[in-house]
Amino acid sequence: MVTDHSLNQSLMSSLNQQLQAASDTWYSCVQHSTDDPDRSTPGQTAYRPAPGGYGMCSNGGQAPGTFELLLAGKSVAYKNTVKQQCLLSVPDTAVLVALPSDHGQPSSGQAGPGPPDPPPATTYIQTLSSLGGKFLLTKVTGPERGTTLVTGLSMATVQGTLANVENTEHVVYAAVLVLALALGTAMVQLSLRPLAPGRGYRDQGDRAAARFG
Repeated sequence: MVTDHSLNQSLMSSLNQQLQAASDTWYSCVQHSTDDPDRSTPGQTAYRPAPGGYGMCSNGGQAPGTFELLLAGKSVAYKNTVKQQCLLSVPDTAVLVALPSDHGQPSSGQAGPGPPDPPPATTYIQTLSSLGGKFLLTKVTGPERGTTLVTGLSMATVQGTLANVENTEHVVYAAVLVLALALGTAMVQLSLRPLAPGRGYRDQGDRAAARFG
């Protein structure tokens, strides 16, 4: 139905905005919490142990259930699900490693002079069984040289809302159908109701008197 399609587009647009903001917020927080000015210089090694700022940035201002994964090549450098256990499995990790990565970095979230912020990151929908279902995901350049950042939000809320709307439509349709059947039955019964005793004879007499009077 058109209504369902429009609602789905609206919900997905809202989830996409939340996802882009979550990726930008985490990336910007990590940049500000890492006081190493040479962290992205060409001579630096591709990966170092995750700074404590990663966890701080994950749990500060991020919505519960937000998923973050930092990859160093094909290895997991850091993973977290806000206020939940991150039970990401090896097969699901392989799915995320295989996702194409946007070469740009998330926007800094700060207005000012300089080049404009990059466009929103490409989004993907993948089923991550170990995390409980379908996720909307982005994959962008990470804050450390040689890393990529995967951010995800569960689609359970979108799917639940659409299911509730669909169930409500079914209930309304059934109620309208029952009402229509009840009204139809009542009208048929009314049309078949017998005339009051003697009414037919009085009507015939009145018509005869009118004809000869």
